[in-house]
Amino acid sequence: MQSVNGVLERFTSRIRSSQSSLAKSSLLTIIVMVGGKALAMGTGIVLARILDPDGYGVYSFSMAVVGLLAVFACLGMPQYLVRMVATYSANGQHSLLKGLLSRANIIVFLISSILAVIVSYLVQNSVILSSVHSSPLLWAMFLLPVLSLSSIRAGSLQGLGHVALGKLPEEILRPVFFICLLFLMQAITGKIDSATTVLQLQLPAFLSSFIFGAWFLTRKLQPESRSSRSQFLTKEWMKGAFPFVLLSGTTIVMQHTDTIMLGIWRSEEELGLYRVASNTATLTSFSLTIFGAVAAPNIAKFHALSEIKSIQKIIAGFSAISFLVALLVFLTFLGAGGWILEMLFGSSYLPARSALWILSFGYLVSCALGITGVALNMMGKATLTAKVFLVAACTNVILNWILIPQYGYVGASLASMVTTVIWKIILAYILYRDHKIGIFQFGRS
Repeated sequence: MQSVNGVLERFTSRIRSSQSSLAKSSLLTIIVMVGGKALAMGTGIVLARILDPDGYGVYSFSMAVVGLLAVFACLGMPQYLVRMVATYSANGQHSLLKGLLSRANIIVFLISSILAVIVSYLVQNSVILSSVHSSPLLWAMFLLPVLSLSSIRAGSLQGLGHVALGKLPEEILRPVFFICLLFLMQAITGKIDSATTVLQLQLPAFLSSFIFGAWFLTRKLQPESRSSRSQFLTKEWMKGAFPFVLLSGTTIVMQHTDTIMLGIWRSEEELGLYRVASNTATLTSFSLTIFGAVAAPNIAKFHALSEIKSIQKIIAGFSAISFLVALLVFLTFLGAGGWILEMLFGSSYLPARSALWILSFGYLVSCALGITGVALNMMGKATLTAKVFLVAACTNVILNWILIPQYGYVGASLASMVTTVIWKIILAYILYRDHKIGIFQFGRS
């Protein structure tokens, strides 16, 4: 009897420790990501007012291209690292952990550098892009290797359980450095009126935040991981990361297809309006983004320990809270979206309110269906998730192809909203079908 009581006591203590760790991680991550979102919104407001809709559209187009290239340069490693670093760390496999981090950084640096050189050559010799787009794009290519390696480092720290610290360089430090440089340049020159100048200022901000992030990772690696001899399973890692390549690629296609297609087919002004609406609308699903980042390493850990009940509680709790927050934000945008856009960005951006309403509704539905994608990825279903995202990405491209030429940025908003609703419904169904985990099912017998 005492033995049984001892086992139960140890199990209860373990659950309490996990819950305490999760609560602390959640709080720190919320602080970092809320601060980061505030800084991102502040930066967007400043740039939108400095550059006007045309210039802001060109800047957004360049950053979208870099973001798209970075996903392919990373080969799915950031998401794969969250899962495998958490697994290796939990099992004490320090040699494999060190080898994985080393190999991931080398491969991603080489691929991102090669991509940057190739795209720069194509941009310089392009007959399609005007000088308005080509000059900013050339400067944006300098950001590609830094952005790619930063994603690797962030995934590594997240896998180690330091979610907030992993996001700190990009969410807080980078925008702070950039805003300081922006105001310094404004004070010296008196005017910043081109997307090229803004992208030039982004480079030192990217480099500075990357250096801090690399230092954070070095400090948080366990002494055993730093001192152990690297062990490599490169073929196994590349095979395991492949579904995340497809997943990341299709995700980024869905995120940036609208921006790139608008930039090609419509005016820079429309693109600027759309990006303001899109960035503002993400506030609707901001809570879901936070909870997904916090939950990922914990779901991977509990899945490795076969504690499905703990996974159910995490998914149900975070999904319910994120939906309530999203509903509040959506209703705010529905009632005062035009006033918010005019007050923050200026009267030039008032027409973007229709796109804001459409995109916000899509994010509301996304929050109602919870962190399904994150859960499936961390439970070894990345290949299946990638297939769903591939279908969704193709749907997104087709819808944008049909709607943008006729309806412009409103058509792009509709395409994004419909695509988001489709893939979230499918993933929620798969999660319940394969694991009997319901979005708002708080307990399991």
